[in-house]
This record gives sequence, structure tokens and C-alpha cells, in this order.
Amino acid sequence: MMDEKMKEQMMKKFEKLGIKKDMVDDNVMWGSKKLMFGVAKVMRGLKAGGMDENEAREKVKMMVEKMTDPEMMKQSEEMLSKEDWK
Repeated sequence: MMDEKMKEQMMKKFEKLGIKKDMVDDNVMWGSKKLMFGVAKVMRGLKAGGMDENEAREKVKMMVEKMTDPEMMKQSEEMLSKEDWK
């Protein structure tokens, strides 16, 4: 999972974003870690495919915008079972 040092580092970053400590549970930590590693994998893959750093960053931003679109979020949440939210 995640060691305490990593949790503390992530919490400091959340606080800089205005996310209060009482809003952060294990699901937020776990999801943030997966998001961070997922973005790194996508960036690595795009750059390995020949895309330069700036273009890869722009493409990732576009992907995140699409993924967080209200309709896409609704579909994603529907795909998750209630067990996944525990």
C-alpha cells in the first residue's frame, strides 16, 4: 500500500491545494497514488512513442479533462461497484 512517510508527503501537497485533512481518507490516498503512477506511465509511454515533453503534458491534460467531464464521471462511477468505494 503506502508507507506513513508517503502519506505525510501527499497530505502536505493536498493541503497546498486547499484539501483539508478531514477530507482525506484511505480511498483518497489510494486513488491519488494510482492517479500519480497512471499519469507517469502515460507520460512515459507517449514520450517513448516519440512525443516531446510539452506535447505529452498537453495530451495528458486533455485526457484528464475528458475523464473528469461530468458525463464521463457518471459513467465511471456507475462502473464501480459499491465494494470498490469501501
